[in-house]
Amino acid sequence: MLTIRTSHGEIPVLNNRLLPEGFAAHAENTRFETGTLMPYRRAALAHQFDVATKTVIRHGGQWIGLPFEADVAPAPVAEDRIYFTVDGAAPKMLADGVTYDLALPPPATAPTISTSGTTDPAEIEDIGYAYTFVTSFNEESAPSPPSSPVEWSDGVTVTVEGFAEPAAGRGVDRIRIYRSQTSALGDTSLYFVKELTLPASSWDHDLETDPMQEILPSVDFDMPPDDLAGLTAMPNGMMAGFTGKQLWFCEPYQPHAWPAKYMLTLDYPIVGLASFGSALAIMTKGTPYLAQGTAPETMAMEKMEALLPCVSKDAIVDLGYAAVYPSSDGLVMISPQGARIITGNLFLPREWRRLSPATFFAAQYRGLYVFAYLAEDIPIADAQAPGTDFTDIPLWDCGGPSTTEGVIIYDGGSPFTEAKHRALGIINAGAEQPEFVRVSSDVAVYPASLYFSVEDELIYTLGQDGALYEFDSAYGAPSRYTWTSPEFRLPSVTGYAGVYVEIENAELQPKLTVEVFAGGKLIHTRDDVGDGLFRLPSGFKDRTWQVTLSGNAEVAACHLLESYDEIAGGA
Repeated sequence: MLTIRTSHGEIPVLNNRLLPEGFAAHAENTRFETGTLMPYRRAALAHQFDVATKTVIRHGGQWIGLPFEADVAPAPVAEDRIYFTVDGAAPKMLADGVTYDLALPPPATAPTISTSGTTDPAEIEDIGYAYTFVTSFNEESAPSPPSSPVEWSDGVTVTVEGFAEPAAGRGVDRIRIYRSQTSALGDTSLYFVKELTLPASSWDHDLETDPMQEILPSVDFDMPPDDLAGLTAMPNGMMAGFTGKQLWFCEPYQPHAWPAKYMLTLDYPIVGLASFGSALAIMTKGTPYLAQGTAPETMAMEKMEALLPCVSKDAIVDLGYAAVYPSSDGLVMISPQGARIITGNLFLPREWRRLSPATFFAAQYRGLYVFAYLAEDIPIADAQAPGTDFTDIPLWDCGGPSTTEGVIIYDGGSPFTEAKHRALGIINAGAEQPEFVRVSSDVAVYPASLYFSVEDELIYTLGQDGALYEFDSAYGAPSRYTWTSPEFRLPSVTGYAGVYVEIENAELQPKLTVEVFAGGKLIHTRDDVGDGLFRLPSGFKDRTWQVTLSGNAEVAACHLLESYDEIAGGA
């Protein structure tokens, strides 16, 4: 009896005959969480966006679609806000359906101050004032330039005026006024004295009525760079972003403030970021980095030893304990233990490159790395405009005619050159021996993007027409999987009399087709296997045997039986 276990996916790097027990020569739409062969379920429509959508946000149980590609981070504060960065535009904040620039410009001009009353020559001190803008979201800007100093003593009233107009569209509705005081050591600081609701033209300051309170908290609240990208949420109210080779951090719980004093510089241009635990993985066009710390001022950055450039920002995935991303030679995992290629025993570099990793986009699903890649070549047999040059068409703008057909990716040149369609693949990145599973359109439409929702821990695929589908939906029907065993090469020529498939829950009458191959040739196909027992035609003997299982039945193993006597109550 030849027992064939059905508990794993593919290892493309290995020869068909050298696969470990339970692994497949081909695995499509297959899952193995329970150690048995099972199908993924078909996708189910979750939402239909009314406008063209490239970025999906799940917030407060509602779906939000953005018509551009963006990096999105939830608010580290209690208020209902979303923050995002966009290539070619300044960073933004979305609140109550309104989009604002994240940057809060400080007052451009100093206040004007004047005094009334008589100064006491024995108590005279030089003082100055500054003010800040405050928004309806309680964001406070950096301070204005300081006023010119004036002489002051007890009994003198100071009039503060000349406040600048705030920038429109940022929600500024108040100003906060600060007064300077110099310590015995000669250190001068600004202290809060009054908040005024706008519009305000002037204010008279009597120190007895409005004493000095807390020190100015926003002295270093620099605005984020206009080209900030890769916005990433971190613990302790922090956010990170980058521009070029610079890594930036916001002031904790103040996403509008990005002090330049926290900025770190790397050796290579940054491609993307991923946060896990207290660590921040920084993927670059050269060596990856890892930054760790609990506050921006304590972030310590470590340069990894391996030169493993990231080739796709959209394929960077946070697994919770590490980050993974595609390089030209394989999938890379970066963790506090270092950075390494984890698919070296899964794909040869040349096989990996055939998937076009620079075009990947990905998400995590139950600890698995789910990614969209360019599948097998499609010959272009018909072209409406033979003279059309497709060279400059961006990959992500080449849409398929519908969500049930492949997204056509032209390789450039002319319409007669080969093209590819986008498909999904799954890698269990955390396993000692990773495995690969293909996902067909039986499970998910060919996606324009992938989105993992933290709210429900589900993954969604966005189709070209703005339709959003739940991947492996609990409401979807079981898909049809295909699982092909390794080719078993026996010591001598052998014939088999029958097949027994261990089917779980056979009483539910799942669908299963079994194909049996001898010497590389199909010798028998059995549809609707039923209870898992059937005979094989006689007269076939060979040294190499292989089976393919197709359907939606849960299968623990498949047995080729040399004697029909082994099939008790055979079919």
